[in-house]
Amino acid sequence: MKEGQEPKKLVVDITTQQISNSEKFISIIGGVKKIEIPSEGKEITFITRGGLLVTSVEESFTIRFTSTI
Repeated sequence: MKEGQEPKKLVVDITTQQISNSEKFISIIGGVKKIEIPSEGKEITFITRGGLLVTSVEESFTIRFTSTI
């Protein structure tokens, strides 16, 4: 704002994720075939139900990279 001008309201749009959310919950209890924990220890990689998944230790999300289901 320049000197002498009146303040104006601004329109601010913040997009945090896609409108359509394809998230779903699947149970992996007892189905883990292999698990790896990198030396940094911030993520856990595992194979279960035919898919390669990576889960964050610090955040609450898991990403599926591959799927054969």
